Amino acid sequence: MELMDKRKIGVIFLVFLGLLLGLSFAKKGIYTQTLGINLVVVGDLKVSILAIRPKEGVVNWTDLPSNLSVKVYKTGVFYPVVSLWKLGQAEKDQFNYVTKSITLATGLSLPKVIWVGKETSPESLLRALGNPVAQTNLSWRDRILIRKDLTNFVSAKKIVEIELPNAAIEKVIEPDGKEIVTFNSILALWNKNKFLVEAILGEAISARINNVSEVRGMGILLSKELEAAGVRVVEVSSKDEPVK
Repeated sequence: MELMDKRKIGVIFLVFLGLLLGLSFAKKGIYTQTLGINLVVVGDLKVSILAIRPKEGVVNWTDLPSNLSVKVYKTGVFYPVVSLWKLGQAEKDQFNYVTKSITLATGLSLPKVIWVGKETSPESLLRALGNPVAQTNLSWRDRILIRKDLTNFVSAKKIVEIELPNAAIEKVIEPDGKEIVTFNSILALWNKNKFLVEAILGEAISARINNVSEVRGMGILLSKELEAAGVRVVEVSSKDEPVK
């Protein structure tokens, strides 16, 4: 009788534990159909960024330059973006080393990262999302939902490859003769305005820019970006800049 009671108690405990795990799985995660997610995808030779917005039907894929150098969070030291993962592994903090360092460099909100192996691509990302031992700080709930939505976009061939603007990239020659690149302030400008620019590419429109930021020259930089996109800028002004 006592043995049967112990077995019943054990079964009840397992059922209760299963319910707790199920509730935790259902609640834990940040991915939604409305907000989507910005995800860092790390490979051996390349780092990419996936921006997925299911409700808007938008999936953007951006490859970062392979010779890009970014400032490592907590240290202030510049380091190759493709080596951030291994650097973080040495400190047993690879998720933060990657997401926070690239967030500082790009100005994008990048809370999650996943390691996909040799090559970074939507297909390798799908495989990693379904891999039980994949190295990532995504919850299982998020992995399942992202994989489901991304599969639909890949099948429909609706993934848009976004190239970073050349004006946002600075070339630097190191003492050993090796060329690296870094981001400048135009990248943050591009991040904030690229959807606006895309929306008016086909419109015959003139623009007047008033620089109210604290960054000197930002109005001129924005005018160049808009003009490159086909917009006619008729005036640029601010308290520190003459009217163009």
